[in-house]
Amino acid sequence: MVKLLKQQQRLNKQLNRHKIKKSKKTSLKTKLKMVNFKLKLLNKDQKKLVQRIKHIQSKIADLNNELSGGQSGQTIASNYAAIKSLVKVGPTIITGHGQSIGYDSKDNRLFILNNLSSRRRVALEEIDQYTLKIKQRLATNALAHTLAY
Repeated sequence: MVKLLKQQQRLNKQLNRHKIKKSKKTSLKTKLKMVNFKLKLLNKDQKKLVQRIKHIQSKIADLNNELSGGQSGQTIASNYAAIKSLVKVGPTIITGHGQSIGYDSKDNRLFILNNLSSRRRVALEEIDQYTLKIKQRLATNALAHTLAY
């Protein structure tokens, strides 16, 4: 934008000189029109950016207000106990990245490929979906991987 403003000033100075040929004056006017058009486009873009920034700032203010509890004084932290009472935690199961969990929608059963030890032993096990405890071990090692996939 600064570059265009300098170009605009330079073109205006050249146009204001008295000893310029008519053809050169016409080409300078054309260049000046192009520069002015580009400046208008930049100003429109700048206005849109300013509006977008204001919109984002208002969203941030709303989120900050929501996090701090807003007018009711109730914060997310104060709801922690209620949230905690709804969450069920089962026993620790060493699985990997989560892709080792599968759901059989036909029979409503949940399966997991469970790492049994550090020796890379793997077991295919069925998990109770309500208690999150292991119901039964179906297979171990290579057979487990084949059955799961």
